Formats: sequence, structure tokens, C-alpha cells
Amino acid sequence: MKRAHLLALLLLTAALPACDVDDAAQTADAEGTAMPDADLPPDAAEEAPPPDAPDAATTPDAGPPTPPIDDDPPLAEDGHPEGWTDETHGKGADPAWHTLFTLDRVHRIDIAMPAETYDAMLADLEELLGAAGSGGGGPPGGGGGPPGGGGRPQPPQAGFDACLGLDVGAACSFEDAGNTIMGTCQNVPFGDGLFCALNPPGGGGPQPPGDGGGPVDLTGGDPMWVPVTVRHDGRPWYHVGMRFKGNSSLSSTWRSGGRKMGFRLTFDKYEDDFPEVSNQRFHGFKKMTFAPGFGDASMVRDIIAGEMLRDMGIPAALAAFYEVYVDTGNGPVFWGLYTMIEDPSDQLIEAWFEDDGGNLYKPEGTGADWTRFDPSGFEKKNNEDDADWSDVEAAITALNADRADAAAWRAGLEATFDVDGFLRWLAANTVIANWDAYGQMAHN
Repeated sequence: MKRAHLLALLLLTAALPACDVDDAAQTADAEGTAMPDADLPPDAAEEAPPPDAPDAATTPDAGPPTPPIDDDPPLAEDGHPEGWTDETHGKGADPAWHTLFTLDRVHRIDIAMPAETYDAMLADLEELLGAAGSGGGGPPGGGGGPPGGGGRPQPPQAGFDACLGLDVGAACSFEDAGNTIMGTCQNVPFGDGLFCALNPPGGGGPQPPGDGGGPVDLTGGDPMWVPVTVRHDGRPWYHVGMRFKGNSSLSSTWRSGGRKMGFRLTFDKYEDDFPEVSNQRFHGFKKMTFAPGFGDASMVRDIIAGEMLRDMGIPAALAAFYEVYVDTGNGPVFWGLYTMIEDPSDQLIEAWFEDDGGNLYKPEGTGADWTRFDPSGFEKKNNEDDADWSDVEAAITALNADRADAAAWRAGLEATFDVDGFLRWLAANTVIANWDAYGQMAHN
């Protein structure tokens, strides 16, 4: 498979309704589950089920006490923290699909951090989003309907007021929770009229005018990373990176006073500071995303969407249900039921594509509409040190080439872009009414 064919993954990983970002979205036929092999990534069919994995808690009780928070765990003779095994923590470990993504139970994961660390995370959100409970967002767990529906959480009304009487692309500004938002007036997939959309990061400038509008950045930047301890099935993972995630879901939840927010875990985030966890993995995975089910009272959309895509032979991230408990020094507190989703930059590429050396992009800002190439519009999620965008440049050139000879144009495009795979994904994306991605939110 040519490197440029991985460009389709940008769109394929977006196909989960109500996912707010950066992310895409089951599992495997372990002993005792009812999941068919067709739902597995191609490489996962032969994996053995985990030996005697304990059942996870299925009720929101405090659960058993977690060991004390230990920022300096004792090291074993091999130099790794005690509890480390190559099969569960090592970089070379096979991805444990059956351990992490079975759907025959609700799994459990525990996160521990000092109280001051959690306080710093909340203070950082306040700096990004204003005071908690300051309004401007819909309540968590709202309807999550299509554009124009009543269930979609609305951004601040001041953003719409700022564009009254203005045209698409006009400069605008408004005050929100003590912050001055500078942007341009854009069509958006929710609300009535134009919205003053924040200029996207990366130097790309404001989104170009168009019926599809552009992504509305309601956070103004990524939340801070902090080190935490993770525990799963009795084993600890130390010095794991954690941060909150999301755009409209994070903003709306925070401003409505909610606390069930999505977050990310990166297991080798702090390896430079703590070499004893160098190349640390979570059962073969480097990153995990935890989606709070914002706008989805059923909590099943991410799971079902992934199953549908894989049934059609479309790459989609695995996901499973997890109860999340967080201990900030006073014992585990139930944060809620989350959907844990594998990161598309991790094992998904290797499992689904013959060549895993291609580039993975997160389109954003100018250039993300595929009409012209702008490197600021294609943030790399791997191969960051290589100043090489030749794959996406070739695809954009082919897409916008002269169509006088239709056959030649199609052949040129198909040489650099997986057209059949894209059309298959587009059909599925349309059927499930995923309006929060292609055609509306480029970064999704």
C-alpha cells in the first residue's frame, strides 16, 4: 500500500458520532465472549484470551482501596518499577486485544495522583475556559442530535451576537467568561446564523468561507499534561501522562459545572524524566483515549459505530466500556462509565495496513479542505521529525488536476488515494448520520 493511501485514515478514524476530536473508534473473540472474529483487527485473530482475568466492578461503589500514591516506586533488579513485566509493560509486547477490549463485561481502571496535581489540572482548565459553572454550555449527557436539533450543546450566545450584520469571513470578537475571543464569522453545524469562530492554532489563519464552515475551537489550546499512576487488573503503571481532552464537549461540560470530562493517557509521556519507564506500554498500547459519552445518553454509539465500520472492512479503533476511579489521596472516587478507545496512531495502523511507515495527519485550519497544500493545515501525528508531506501533496495535486480527460484524472487520483476505501467509509458515515466529522469538523 502506498504511503498516500494512509491519507484515508484521516477520514476513517473520524467516523464515530459525538466524538469531539482528535479521535476514532471493539473487539475480539475471547473465550467466554460473543464477539465474532470479524470484529477483530486482521492481526488479532490468533491472540489467546487472558489467563484468569478478574471480573471488573460493575457498580459505582468506591471499590477496594488502592495502594498509596507512590511517585518513587521501588525498582526491581532489571531497573523497572516493581510489577513491570515485558508482557504487560514492554514495548515489544503483543497488543492484548482480548484483555482490554472484550465486551462481555464492564472493565475497571484506577488512576491515582496527588491532590495538588488534580488541583493544577482544574486550574489549567479555568485558565483555558473560564470559571467552572460559568455557563455557555449545555448539560453533559444531552441529546447529541444532528445539526439544528435541540440536543446539541450550544457555544456562547455572545459568539453569535458578535456576527450579527456581518458576512462570512469578517473579523469579529466577543467576551466569554472573562476571555476575549478573536476570530472570524463562520457558518457552523449548530445554532442559527454565523458564529465568531476562534482562529485555529498552527498559524493557519481563520477558516476559509464555505457552506461547511470550520471547526470552532472553544478551548484555545490543549489542557496540561500531568504524571499519574494507573492500575488495571491489579498491576501498576507509573509516571503515565494524563490530560483532559475535547473541544465543545470539554468546554460545555466545564462551563456547566460538570466533572465527567474526556481524557487521554500516554504511557511513555514521562520517559525522559523517569528512564525506568522508558518505552512503557499498556498491554502493548502506547496511548488510550477515554470518551465520557457526552451527548449520548445511551453510551453505546462509539461501540456500535466501530462494529459497523469493521463489518464493512473499514479500519476503526477498538473500544470497550470502562468504569473509571480516581484517587487524589482520599480513596478511589467513581468518575463514571467511559468508553476506552485505542488511539489511531498506535496499533491500529499496524493491524490494518501493510505499510505502517506512512504519515498520519490531523487536518486543521487552512488547507484542510483539500483545495491547496498548506503544511500548517496537516499536523503530523507521527514521523514529526521528517519534513515530508509528499504523500498529501501528491493527493491534493491529483484531486485538483485538470478533469478534461476524466479517465486520466481518475487514474491519477487512484494512484495516490484509496478511493474505494474512502467511498466505502463515506457511505457508512452517511448512514450513521455522523455530522461531527467530514464536511463539518476537519480535525475529527
